Amino acid sequence: MSRSRKIYIILALLVVAVIFSTISSFLRVQGKIRIELRALPEDAVVMIDGKIVGTGVHNIPAGQHEFVAKKEGFKTDSLQKNITEETTITLLPSPESKQALDWANMPEISAKRESLGGEKASERGQDFFAANPIAAKLPKISVSGPYSIEMRAEPSRENGMYILITNSSASGREEALSWIVSQGTPLSELDIRFEDFTNPTTGGSE
Repeated sequence: MSRSRKIYIILALLVVAVIFSTISSFLRVQGKIRIELRALPEDAVVMIDGKIVGTGVHNIPAGQHEFVAKKEGFKTDSLQKNITEETTITLLPSPESKQALDWANMPEISAKRESLGGEKASERGQDFFAANPIAAKLPKISVSGPYSIEMRAEPSRENGMYILITNSSASGREEALSWIVSQGTPLSELDIRFEDFTNPTTGGSE
C-alpha cells in the first residue's frame, strides 16, 4: 500500500470519528435543557439528583430535579426546581465553622458572596413569580379595607420572597386574605406576613 493511500485512509478515519463524536454529542443533548450551576465556595461538592457533577454547564432532562452544594464547615445549600427552560442556578453554602467564617469574612470573598447572593435571590424571585401568578398583581392597595399587599425580598429564604400585608385593620386583614384567595392561590402555599400583627394562619409576623 502506497504512503499516500495510507494517509488518505487515516484522514478518512479521522473524519468518520469526528462525525460520529458530533452525532453522539447531539443525541446526548437532544431533548435536554441547558443549565448553568454556580457555587461558592468554588470547591464545594455540587450534585444534581445525588450525582456529583461540579459547576458549569450541564444538559439535563426537563422535570423536577434537586441541586445541592456542600462542603465541610458549611451549611448545605439545596434547591428543588422544576426545569422547563434554560436557566442558571446559584448555590451558596453558609459558613458555620470558625475556619469557614474567617474565609467568608475576607473582603474579596465577602464581596463575591454578596454579589452572588443578590443573583441567587433574583433567581428564587423569578421562580416565585412563575409559581405564584398573584405576584404580578402586586402591590394591591385598598382604601376601603383598608389594607396594602406587597412583595418583599428576603435573600436568606429558599425562594427569596414573601407577601406582606400592611396598613390594615382587623376587617382589612380579612379582606386582604379573601382577595388573595380569589386570585386562585391557596393561603397554605404562600408565606404571608402581617406588619405588627401575628399571622393567624402561620403564627408569623413581620
